[in-house]
Amino acid sequence: MIVDFGASEIILQLGGRRVCVPYAARPEGDGGPDVVVNLDDVTHWQAPHAAEDISLDDLQKIADWIERACDKRGLDVAFE
Repeated sequence: MIVDFGASEIILQLGGRRVCVPYAARPEGDGGPDVVVNLDDVTHWQAPHAAEDISLDDLQKIADWIERACDKRGLDVAFE
């Protein structure tokens, strides 16, 4: 899996498929997590695999890889 952070989304590539996961950054002075990801928004892969639903197994892999990528960057992540 390849994980890259954009300004407002996390881009992941898994087995030739790609998904962009929107995230919210923590507001300054807020004591919450650095990154908040709503996994309910992650339902389909991007074209050319857009007709393919993301399986629960792949969703768990996506969450795991986001968590690892955040850990490597010293960021706290919360999933909703």
